[in-house]
Amino acid sequence: MTEATSIWSYWGNVATVRLEAAVLLSCGIDPRGKDETEIRQLPFANARYQIARSHIQDGTLPTYATVEDRHYVRGFSTGVKLAEFRAWGESLPSPFTFPDEFPKAAKPEPAASAAPAGRWPWGEHETQLLRKLSAAADRFWKLYDPEDASTAPTNDAVVAWLKEQGVAERNAQVMATILRADGLPTGPRK
Repeated sequence: MTEATSIWSYWGNVATVRLEAAVLLSCGIDPRGKDETEIRQLPFANARYQIARSHIQDGTLPTYATVEDRHYVRGFSTGVKLAEFRAWGESLPSPFTFPDEFPKAAKPEPAASAAPAGRWPWGEHETQLLRKLSAAADRFWKLYDPEDASTAPTNDAVVAWLKEQGVAERNAQVMATILRADGLPTGPRK
């Protein structure tokens, strides 16, 4: 068994580790039995450690409590998730390199294929009120020009039409609000 294999046979199953351990692992060094003082003796590891600490303090590298944190806290949580540490290190302007065995973030699930044209973005689910909401959007907002507020319908007009379609007053008001363009000024249209 090679040294790298023995390191990762243990550390490959540990999700959250102290920052010192993550730094040493990122340098290909087994952190078992080592501490912060040993990092300082390795210029390459010390540089990574100092960069990581500054990113923890400014909040760009998330931290988590570890078992050791219950006994030794320095004003911030000292644990990092290995996959997040790698993603963070690889995103730096001068990216860190990592051993191939260092955990990677899981790849996101592929996005679901878009719903067929004319269907809701969430798929086939449909109700009477959803059909009426869609009809109101088509009737009142199809010709809306964001550059010309006078082309926007009033909520009162949308509510009145929805009520004519058999929608209860309160539902019609909510539906009109949902359809209303973001940032549209209130009050009379000019």
